Amino acid sequence: MGVTSTVYCGCIFLLVMILRAKTDAKLTEDILNHNTELLKTLKSYEVIKPYRLEGRVKRHASTKMSSGHLQDTTIVFPGKKRHFHLDISLNTGLFSPQFEEHYVSNDAPELARQIPHEHCFYHGTVKEEENSDVSLSTCDGIEGVIRTDDGTFYIHPLKSQDGQVCF
Repeated sequence: MGVTSTVYCGCIFLLVMILRAKTDAKLTEDILNHNTELLKTLKSYEVIKPYRLEGRVKRHASTKMSSGHLQDTTIVFPGKKRHFHLDISLNTGLFSPQFEEHYVSNDAPELARQIPHEHCFYHGTVKEEENSDVSLSTCDGIEGVIRTDDGTFYIHPLKSQDGQVCF
């Protein structure tokens, strides 16, 4: 490879890196704007990193395994103001065997599916909280509601560029 080819390849590489940096910057800006708008609507919030307990071992918060989602698990939300241990189980009674999803579009005929593509909906309680209820989806991050005698807490993942999810 000659000097001209090397310089040409170097220029193309540099151009690609500049374009990628601009694209990454735009994506980062879009994500930041989305998160800022979401957080402006809240009276108070806390950004936390939940984890799943397996015995005494901390694991990534995901409930998805190669064979599907875990039947039962404990998710911990380690907050500064409040610390939640959620004992949750797949909500097997959520969908009847005859459940169908229907998708309607102006451009296409109606599409129906017999069962949800992924069952990742949980319900349960907060450990050592007598009058508590938990309802969560772990399909795409963790999203849902925790209700205790102290109040109702909404869980919503924040978007991030690198695929990491904050709550």
